[in-house]
Amino acid sequence: MRTRSFCGSLALAFLHLVTDTVGVQPAPFARGDQMPEMTATCDDLGYWIVRLPDIDQRLDMAVAGPLAAAEFGGALAYLVVCPADGP
Repeated sequence: MRTRSFCGSLALAFLHLVTDTVGVQPAPFARGDQMPEMTATCDDLGYWIVRLPDIDQRLDMAVAGPLAAAEFGGALAYLVVCPADGP
């Protein structure tokens, strides 16, 4: 029971951290392996990039747009979404 309570508190603390840092909820960010509540687009990607939370842990971001490039480094796949010149 204590473990569940601790994990729930941790998740809630992270949600507050993202909300406090971003100032907006929902945001296209989530703790590692969690699905963000919304998806950024190429049009608003610049807005969200400057609002990334400054935390020392994995953070996932959901972005929808055209796939510009893909590379595989052996363990990780790198997907580049949206054109480099941006909107």
